[in-house]
Amino acid sequence: MRKLQKLLFAAKIAAFSAVVALAEAVEPDAARHLLCYRRIESCIMPYAKFEEK
Repeated sequence: MRKLQKLLFAAKIAAFSAVVALAEAVEPDAARHLLCYRRIESCIMPYAKFEEK
């Protein structure tokens, strides 16, 4: 069970890193905005709403 939790945590970190890298490719200042959000699922939408203003 402990190994599964560690694996899941590593997968979340990898997914978040991929989101940041993708956002950086589109907008160089994106990481600063993305890192304000704690949950991986909430990274894209708040940033998309931020860009619309």
